[in-house]
Amino acid sequence: MRTWRLLRPFVLLWLRIRYGFRYDGSDRLVAIDGPMIVCLNHSNALDPLFTGVAFRRPLSFVASEHLLRIRPWGSLINRYFCLIPHKKGSGRTGTSQECLKHIERGESIYLCAEGEQTWDGISGSAKSHTGSFVKKSGATLVTYRIEGAYLARPRWSRLDRRGKIRAYPVQIYKPEALAQMSEEEIEEVINRDLDFNVWEWQKTQPGGPAAFKSGKRETAAGLEKAVCTCPVCKSIGQLTAKEDMIRCSCGFSIRWSETGFFEPGEPFETIADWEAFDRERIAGFLRGEQDSWPTDEGVTLRLISEGHKDAPLMRGALTLAGGSRPVMTIGVHSFELDTLERMAMILDNRIVFTAKGHYYELRAENTNLRKYLTAWEILQEGK
Repeated sequence: MRTWRLLRPFVLLWLRIRYGFRYDGSDRLVAIDGPMIVCLNHSNALDPLFTGVAFRRPLSFVASEHLLRIRPWGSLINRYFCLIPHKKGSGRTGTSQECLKHIERGESIYLCAEGEQTWDGISGSAKSHTGSFVKKSGATLVTYRIEGAYLARPRWSRLDRRGKIRAYPVQIYKPEALAQMSEEEIEEVINRDLDFNVWEWQKTQPGGPAAFKSGKRETAAGLEKAVCTCPVCKSIGQLTAKEDMIRCSCGFSIRWSETGFFEPGEPFETIADWEAFDRERIAGFLRGEQDSWPTDEGVTLRLISEGHKDAPLMRGALTLAGGSRPVMTIGVHSFELDTLERMAMILDNRIVFTAKGHYYELRAENTNLRKYLTAWEILQEGK
């Protein structure tokens, strides 16, 4: 905790210089007594920093368990920054109970209520039971909105961009007020306060959409990890991105601009439009309307065990077979997609999932793994 107090001024200066970050409302935050739960919209991997610098007191961070499996940095991060590990893609994780223990000690919690960093710049909804956790905690709820951070470093990109990022507390809900609200009402106010669409925000900027500049040409690199279907030939997995362009082997190409909008604005204006198209095509594959699914080479399957340990089981080609029971296969390991208990994604290159009581991770550096998660989500919606 003391480490963060010492580092905070330097982190704030770095965020301002590198990303153009500003925050408002610190006087409102300083006046809060007792523990807080700080809920925010999750749009950038650096959101813990964009949030933490606005608070004079340290925050305990609910973070993905994979951070503790990074050697040797995981143990150092856990030692100097109070992390509450959460096992994405798993069943009962005990995360809420651990958070409550921190709050009982008078500590404050940083929480991404939607559970996932956005892929398309549009905030998601609070996870179920968020309202129950907030109500049970007896802490003050702070809804904290971050605007523009998605375009500074989209989830699919490894490139930092400097532009316009603003953060501020939307509302502060005292424990007495929360006690009078139902769990559903608490989730409703969280969703309302944190509802954010970066594309609508861009269109309302004075003088036009804000530019996010990096000084490099590789602004679209990695975009093929987020979108996967060509709008012209309809093939899945044939897209490649280089410099500021994303292309398909059929000849289609489109430019990712410094404002985040595609040029030209057809067939898609934003990545959110493209992802909606991807979802339709993947649903068509699952219904048997499309036979083609790519083979993704160089994927590693790992088994995760207690104590934040993992071990490789297989490295090879990953694919998905359609039909009435779609099967995901890598080497000798096969998983019926609709029987997986949980599935989630970490960063842009890892999928974690639970199958028959075991916790697995799929990892690949240059492959769109997200299409497998999308297929699983579609199957879950149909149940």
